[in-house]
Amino acid sequence: MSAQGTITTPIDLIQQCFQISSVFGQGQTPAAADVNRAFIQLNAMISQWSRQRWLLFHLQDVFVLGSGAQKYSVGIGGDIDTPRPDRLESAYVRLVQGSPGNPVDFPLAIIPSYENYSQVSLKKLNSFPAAIFYDSAWPLGFIYPYPVASNQYEIHIIIKAAINQFAR
Repeated sequence: MSAQGTITTPIDLIQQCFQISSVFGQGQTPAAADVNRAFIQLNAMISQWSRQRWLLFHLQDVFVLGSGAQKYSVGIGGDIDTPRPDRLESAYVRLVQGSPGNPVDFPLAIIPSYENYSQVSLKKLNSFPAAIFYDSAWPLGFIYPYPVASNQYEIHIIIKAAINQFAR
């Protein structure tokens, strides 16, 4: 910690938590194994917080240009290169052709489960998108716009912004 007692690193935070909870007293130094376990728990807590919408103050709007594909990958290195979300908060398509400078957005209904998506009869139908299904597979998730979106549309998904974990 700095001279004023502010927290500057995750190790400072861990040491302060040890002192506040009376695990270690003033001037005592925790063992490396204790700090390592606390560090792992700190990142696990941040990971859990990332899943709680009420703890996150910011949503992200990320998108991919439609290509006529039935699905698009979401996650680091995917078609939508962003941390893989656990769910979609909202989604819409943006008509990009025929409306230069003034794009038009249309909301998409979110299909809540794979069971519901499996009941769609013509999954490869090319038309104006009206709904979207998100499969939160690992390591990449997949979005399935329905009907399939051509290159006239950008497919936008609204997701929770990631809370970054601490690096060692």
